Amino acid sequence: MKKTKIPEGIKRPHKPVCRHDYILADPMNMKAADQLLYQITMDTRRAMDPEGTLYVVIGETHTAPSHILLHAGLIDRIACTYEETQDPSLKPLVTLELPYNFLPWYAQTVYKLGTATIHSPGKIQKKDPLGHIFTRAVRANNDMTYAPRSINARLDTILRHEIPVVLVDTAVKLDKSGVKLICPKDKLSRSIAKEFYDLNLAKENTCYAGLGDPTGMEVRNDVMAVRTAEAAKKHQAGVVMMQIGNAHFGGHQKFDELSELLGIDIDDVELPFETSYPALLAHAIKEKDRIISVFCEHADNEVIPDTNIAPHDNAFITTVVLRGLANKRFKAGENKAEQRFIKQLGRSYPRTERPAYFKPTITEDKKNMVATLEDLLGTPSV
Repeated sequence: MKKTKIPEGIKRPHKPVCRHDYILADPMNMKAADQLLYQITMDTRRAMDPEGTLYVVIGETHTAPSHILLHAGLIDRIACTYEETQDPSLKPLVTLELPYNFLPWYAQTVYKLGTATIHSPGKIQKKDPLGHIFTRAVRANNDMTYAPRSINARLDTILRHEIPVVLVDTAVKLDKSGVKLICPKDKLSRSIAKEFYDLNLAKENTCYAGLGDPTGMEVRNDVMAVRTAEAAKKHQAGVVMMQIGNAHFGGHQKFDELSELLGIDIDDVELPFETSYPALLAHAIKEKDRIISVFCEHADNEVIPDTNIAPHDNAFITTVVLRGLANKRFKAGENKAEQRFIKQLGRSYPRTERPAYFKPTITEDKKNMVATLEDLLGTPSV
């Protein structure tokens, strides 16, 4: 594969940890970051078998607009290129690290609809094959727990280009104390947990977030890998663009901030590369397929654990480390400040070239969405 041309505004670290290790000189320069990832994606796509599928896995901090918008930027550029060329090897698909039963759960908790189908997500997925009802439902409510305006930008991009989107994480349920557990009614999760981890999800509560125990995280990685590969086959995708938390890339996971937030002690865990999401995805894909594993890091001098990097002799995975992205984070309730920050990131583009996702514009009527969800779920509001 030819050497990737590094855009202006990006440099190489003194001691790179892998072939594609880069530093963003200006943390607000989203244009340079977008150009780099697009070039690596296109160079990799051209170098591989045209009949194979390229999986681009972008690790993110869920509250960081710079990470989420990097994903939105790649989706937008690949979709535009596909629309211009109609090249089947560029046909886009988006997969998200969200629970398989997210839509019925969201309908229950946000739209106050019935609960009959909350643990039967397979039927819902069949009724929403492109994932656009899910996408519109979130946009109509216009809020999420983490970085809601940035997530809106990503969802708007998906809808604007009419790209299929699939939720691939394990289904979840809540225990009596409100802790998320992997739901045993999710057949794929139940099967993988039993076969590979000797876990009976019906009898053993397995923490969804893997707090203090990596097993829950490993089961989720396995399930997401299988579901992503299945989705690529179903939608005949040429380029799959996946969003996933950086914690799923392996390495030492610390829960100091969460421990303080919850007021409980949570043990740190070590997730080996072998059970990281990119490694397990490599086991689920076909011989002609390839993976770009993008690890986003805020600090330009941060030490990257070996367990985040694919071995140099791995024929399927190309690791990309992108350092120096803007370290600003937002949660629900900080919408105006987040929107101002997104606008600042967008200024790295000339006004005439600025992508539409820097100013989310798609609107959905929440009242009309209730009727759509009632029809989809077959349950009236309560």
